[in-house]
Amino acid sequence: MAVIITPVKGYTGPGVAGLHFDAGHAETDDPAVIAYARRHGYVVEDEDEPPHPPPSDDNGPDDTERPARSASKAEWLAYANRQDPADHDSMTKEQLIEQYGG
Repeated sequence: MAVIITPVKGYTGPGVAGLHFDAGHAETDDPAVIAYARRHGYVVEDEDEPPHPPPSDDNGPDDTERPARSASKAEWLAYANRQDPADHDSMTKEQLIEQYGG
């Protein structure tokens, strides 16, 4: 069994592939879901590997800090994934700004 940790701190609710997150954590043994989570910035803790320490609050920008409109699509994609654990890869930069730019 693997523990999937969402990039959105403390998120509780439905997630990708039928997962349900409780305080930012969900469990699955589905290899496809585990691979998806790894590709999309989720932390995956397998029973066979030691757990990863949580990210330090003093490293890097605040998770809620919105990128500038001039930021790259990758920055907007990372921001969108932190706000909502959905698949945003098919969205354009303009769509990401419209939906998550406030």
